[in-house]
Amino acid sequence: MATTTDTLLSWTRLRIAPRRAAYPTGVGARLSDLAAERGRKLSVGIARLDGIGDWVLTLPLVQAVAQSPSVSSTSVIAPASLRGLLERGFADHFIPYSGGTILAPPPPGGLPGKVRAISWLTGQVAFREGARHSADFDVVILPRWDTDLGSNARAWAAGTRSVIVGFDPRAVPTTTARERREHVLLTDAVSNATPATHEIEHLRSLLTALGLPRDIRAGYGADYFGVRRELGATDSGRPYVVFHPLANQPRRQWPSANWRQLADLVIRTTDLDVVLIGSAGERERLLSIAEGFGDRVHVRADVPLAALPELLASADSFIGNDSGPLHVASSVGVPVVMISPHPRDGDPAHANSPARFGPWGNRAQVLQPATGLGRCVTSCTARTAHCITVIKPDEVLDSLRRVRGDA
Repeated sequence: MATTTDTLLSWTRLRIAPRRAAYPTGVGARLSDLAAERGRKLSVGIARLDGIGDWVLTLPLVQAVAQSPSVSSTSVIAPASLRGLLERGFADHFIPYSGGTILAPPPPGGLPGKVRAISWLTGQVAFREGARHSADFDVVILPRWDTDLGSNARAWAAGTRSVIVGFDPRAVPTTTARERREHVLLTDAVSNATPATHEIEHLRSLLTALGLPRDIRAGYGADYFGVRRELGATDSGRPYVVFHPLANQPRRQWPSANWRQLADLVIRTTDLDVVLIGSAGERERLLSIAEGFGDRVHVRADVPLAALPELLASADSFIGNDSGPLHVASSVGVPVVMISPHPRDGDPAHANSPARFGPWGNRAQVLQPATGLGRCVTSCTARTAHCITVIKPDEVLDSLRRVRGDA
């Protein structure tokens, strides 16, 4: 008996087959070739249904597409909450995605969040949303290399009946049998079977397939967000280091007591103030970290996402867990220190591995436990802060000095 997934795939194949059959064979994924075949510039959509950090690491692709002489317009398809961050000069249009996401998965996250995000129902929603744009795109690019919301992105792209360029799920070791079958939804499947490669390097493979320049310079986000790297100051007139003590998984969150100790060290040994950032719903935790430090520690739980790049570009430096703001900071050229729960001797291809998702820039330090605690072998598997707790505040301070050039 056919499963609901097989039904969706069959339905999708039927919907896209007539349009695909009209494409000449051998064109491949190069945008210049497809534009020449069409006799006009292309309308291109870039669909990624992930969070802030994933999208920040995708911005070089958006820039390269937008600057291509073969492209007339560039659209980004992303969760609605990211509009303020992504709707910038390089993106002509922002199309919000309202189907299943994993931006706020049910506790403890991980597999339960993924199951919800890629369920049959959210796949249907994605396909229908894409179908509303069936006349809008010549090409849809899917920059997600591995799993999570890859299925929904492929369903959305299939609904548009466009040329679809993305990574071949058969080359990804962690994909399910169903996800591997979805290679049939891609007009051009780019094969990259190196799991432990940083996401920027995966992106270079996609750029090559599209016939776009592979060069990605450090600080690329400053161009995308339209900000300049100029040091600012707090109301006290002192330069500041930004702390972001939060992350979407509890295991990624360094304990608040450690952040307080680090704030004390920074205040006593440097000329920096500390600015704590987070969402409005996280204000209480930020206030608890700032308590007792007077005007040397500032809480900013009111920064709109659209204003985050400018705030970070003016910072002396940044310290944070594995989270979106860390990638924004790194992308605009700020020296960053990342505190990771992933053991150095763990799986380098894991979703928490800095080898794949660490800060990408010239001035970055990553702190990790040497090995996992207890049953954590290839990665930290705890539901609360666990392996990350072995990292000490004085180690973070030393890393801060190094990225600032003080040591």
